[in-house]
Amino acid sequence: MSYIRRRQLASGIRYYPIATHRGRTYHLGGYNRLTDAKSALRRAEAELAAGTFGQPPDVSFRVFAEEWLASLRLRPNTMKTYRWAIGKLDFDCSVADVDLRQIERFKANWARSDRSLNIALGVLRQILQRAEDCGLATAPRVRRVRIQRREMDCLRPEEVRRLLEHAEHYPLLLTAVMTGLRIGELQGLRWGDLADGVLFVRRSYSDDYGWGETKTPSSRRSVNLTAHNTAVLEKFRGRVDERIFPLTRDEMDGIKDRSLRAAGLRHIRFHDLRHTYASLMLSLGKNIKYIQAQGGWATAKELLDTYGHLISESGASDGLDALVFDRSIVPFAGRRAAGQSKQGSEMD
Repeated sequence: MSYIRRRQLASGIRYYPIATHRGRTYHLGGYNRLTDAKSALRRAEAELAAGTFGQPPDVSFRVFAEEWLASLRLRPNTMKTYRWAIGKLDFDCSVADVDLRQIERFKANWARSDRSLNIALGVLRQILQRAEDCGLATAPRVRRVRIQRREMDCLRPEEVRRLLEHAEHYPLLLTAVMTGLRIGELQGLRWGDLADGVLFVRRSYSDDYGWGETKTPSSRRSVNLTAHNTAVLEKFRGRVDERIFPLTRDEMDGIKDRSLRAAGLRHIRFHDLRHTYASLMLSLGKNIKYIQAQGGWATAKELLDTYGHLISESGASDGLDALVFDRSIVPFAGRRAAGQSKQGSEMD
C-alpha cells in the first residue's frame, strides 16, 4: 500500500511519498509541502497502473532540438547553420519517435542540394545522439547521402598574373592568392596584425555577427608574406580604417568576379583562391608541414587528402635509379657532413 512518510529535520518538515506496486517499492523523493508529495504519489500510482512508470518523458523533437542548440557554444556562422538545419528538420513528433522510416522520408522529400541535405542530417545525428545520452530515445543510425566531390578549380600561374593585371582591388586579390587566407580571415585582418613581412591571423569577421574566433585553433597562425605582398600592403597602409580590408563578403565577391571578367578568365569562387595558393605552393615542392601551418589546415593529412592529387608524380621513380646506381650521389650528404663536424669538434 502506498503511503507518505513524514520526517522532522533541522531544516523543517519533509514528506517522502513511497509507492508500492506488485510487491515492489518505489521511493519518489522528498518534498517540503504535503500537497506536492500527494501529487507525486498520485502521478506515480497512475503511471504504475498504466505500465508507463519510469519511461522517459514525451519531449517533442522541436523542443529538444532547440534546448540542445541553446546548450552549445558555437561560432556565429556555425550557429546560423545549425539553426537553419533545425528549421528544416520538420519532425512533428516526440524525439523518441524519430525512426529510420521518418528519416528516409525526410531524405526523399528534400528539394535542395545533396550537400545541404548532409548538413541537415549531420545536425540530426547529433540531436538524436544527445537524446539517447539523456535516456529519451534510442538513436537510429543516420546515414548521409553519397555525393560527387566537387572538383576544385585552381588558377594556373599565368592566369594568376592575368587576374592581378586586371585586379579591381590589387592588395586584396594579391593577398588572397599569396596567403590562402579564408574570406572571413581576410575580413578580420587589422593593421596591427602586419609586422615585418608577417601576417598574424588572430580572428575572423562575419558580416552578420562581427568579430569572432577563427575556424579552428590551428587557424590562428602567422603567415609569411612575399616581399612583393609586403611592399604592396605597406604602401596601402593608412588609406583605410582599422581593418586592412573593410569590405563585406558580397563586396569581396564582386571585386573578384569583375576582375575575372576583365581578365577574360572563367568564373571561380573566392574560396578557390585558397585552393590556388595550395596548388602553387605544392608545385614549388614546399614542405607539406610548412604549407599546412601557413594555410591553417588542421593536419597535414587533411591537406594531402584535399590537394594530394595536385602533386606531380611524373619522373618520381627516375631519380631512384640514379640514387642507387650513381656513386657520385651521396644520400644525406648534408647530415653526414654535420655529423663528421661534430665528431671532429669532440676529438679536439
